[in-house]
Amino acid sequence: MACCDELPFGFAAKLTIGSDYSTLKTRKVNRQSICYNRFMNKQYLYTNTAHYTQQSNKAVIVLPEIFGITDFIKNVTDRFADEFSLPAFALDHFYSATGKVEVFDYYGDYSRNMEIMNNMKGEDFYKLFQQALGEIQAEHPAITEFVVVGFCFGGRLAYLAGMDERV
Repeated sequence: MACCDELPFGFAAKLTIGSDYSTLKTRKVNRQSICYNRFMNKQYLYTNTAHYTQQSNKAVIVLPEIFGITDFIKNVTDRFADEFSLPAFALDHFYSATGKVEVFDYYGDYSRNMEIMNNMKGEDFYKLFQQALGEIQAEHPAITEFVVVGFCFGGRLAYLAGMDERV
């Protein structure tokens, strides 16, 4: 399957275990091998299928903190794909509460982020999560198992995601 041939080369953050945002290093990434939702066309799902093959039966789902699918989360998702040679996806969990994709500044006012988080229902997230897994499997039928990683609030949701037998 061809993947976003028109996208230019870019940079991604290199994340090391135990690092914080200030110790990130950049590295060259071939963006031509990353599918940006071209096939599923879902704004709430960032997609890196550079390592998808018909034999790929596992994928990684990244659940962000309360800032949405930022460049940092995209870079982390790309890193999981590269490090483990697996397809990787980032799911905007706030979409289940707002019906739209929102990205927030790490250094801005947190009031909107906190409002959405406090009003978000686990049932709504779980419904979106199951929908996303179904859409991924419809596009990539070999994937039958998912590893879910969450950051901060996304970690709490990763725990809920474990209710799905595919996780």
